[in-house]
Order: sequence, then structure tokens, then C-alpha cells
Amino acid sequence: MPNVVAPADRPPEQMAARAQAFQQLYDWPVCVSPETGDLVLAVRAGVDAITVRGELGVQAQRLLCTRLLAGPVLLLPKKDPEQLPDWVFLTGPAQNLSRQAVADIGRVGVRLWPHDEFVPLPPSRLPGGEVRWSTSPILGRPLPSWISVIGAIRSVAADGGAP
Repeated sequence: MPNVVAPADRPPEQMAARAQAFQQLYDWPVCVSPETGDLVLAVRAGVDAITVRGELGVQAQRLLCTRLLAGPVLLLPKKDPEQLPDWVFLTGPAQNLSRQAVADIGRVGVRLWPHDEFVPLPPSRLPGGEVRWSTSPILGRPLPSWISVIGAIRSVAADGGAP
């Protein structure tokens, strides 16, 4: 295991306690990365993640809110502070998509996180800055369905949200 020097504001014990809290409160597979000392969520059977560019993320989350389907969303900062951060929607388990749907989301730059990859959680740091919540998880509220989030992204992209 690499030797990680944790920043003073994020001691390993504090990060381990945060990981345990996420596990207990939300039943999410959260741990502390041994390489970076950051808090990370493992994409696994019960939790999936979908990343979109900032502009599309704002519109998709707005649509999900109006339909009472919104869930937790992370903001991943870019190196260029002039660019909007990427939006990571945390969802329930992924489902199969038609070829047309896969092509549609591919054209607008949607990234589906593969299982066993790790999504950084606040207060993790990326080269562009600190990971933040756009919409925090709510205790007792299940993650939105994966297909609802994909549907919202496709809908706003079809309405002009695509570049």
C-alpha cells in the first residue's frame, strides 16, 4: 500500500469515520482510498453513477426535481475554473438500454461508471478543486432509478441540451 500523507484537515481517522457513517446511514459501499486518502464510493450492484457535463446536468436535475425523482448529485470540478463541473448522478442499479438509447446518450457525452470503479465523495480533492454536493443524499430516501435519470438526460438533450 502506498504511503499517503493526509492533509491536516482530513486526518485518516476522520475520513474512516465518514466512510462508516455513509455505510450505516445510506447502506452505500464507501471507503477511504488507500492511494489518496479520499472518501470514495464503489460502484456496485446497489449503487450506480452517471456523469454528464455541467450544463446538461443542471437541466436534467431540474427536470428530475419537477417530477419528484431527484436524488443525490456530486459536482466534480474541472481544472479550468471557467468550466462548469461535471455532474455525477447517483442512482439505483443500472438497467439494459436499447441500442438507440445507448447511441443517444453517447452522443451527448454521458459516462456510465463501470462496476468496481470509485466515485470521489466530498471532501475529496481533484486537480480542479474539492468535490461537492449539488444535491445531498437524504436519509431514508432511496436513490432514484437509473432509468429515470437516463430518461431525464435524454429528454433535456433532445430539447436542446446537447452541444
